[in-house]
Amino acid sequence: IVYIGRLVETKGVQYLIQALSKLKAVRQDWICWIVGDGEMKKELQLLAKSSKLENDVYFLGSQDDIPSILSKSDIFVLPSLIENQPLSLIEAQLSAKPAIVSNAGGLPEMVIPEVTGLLFEPKDSEGLFNNLNRLLTDEILARKLGDNSKKWGMTHWSFENGIRKLLQIYQEAIEMKKMGEDRL
Repeated sequence: IVYIGRLVETKGVQYLIQALSKLKAVRQDWICWIVGDGEMKKELQLLAKSSKLENDVYFLGSQDDIPSILSKSDIFVLPSLIENQPLSLIEAQLSAKPAIVSNAGGLPEMVIPEVTGLLFEPKDSEGLFNNLNRLLTDEILARKLGDNSKKWGMTHWSFENGIRKLLQIYQEAIEMKKMGEDRL
């Protein structure tokens, strides 16, 4: 299980740790990497320790090789309270990871429920726990969501597709300018 992002209040990592505490009560076949730094790091480390997760949750700090970390993970989690279009989710999708994300901001536009990932309500550690347990229990579903996530990501986030869209915007602007000149 991997979280990648800043360690600040709005990222909701505290709810991930609460969900992991519930998960540990029913299964021990997982670890969680929390990648990133921020003002809540010490508080989150204390929460993990008080939840008896010090051997299950690892705070890796800032990392440069996110693709390598994603390649070694099975599930990507983003429990944000507020979010736009996070690069970490895009990277997880392109790495074929099933995503469990909160139903906040732009995240529901990036994850199709039951197709490319799973959603839960912000601050709902029980819902997050249920989704984590579900993907850890159902490897076929996790693989299917990951495969679909990569296909969706390659369609929406590929470099080639981005260039194509940018060229289309320029072409439309040129055509609009020509139309404006023709009216003069």
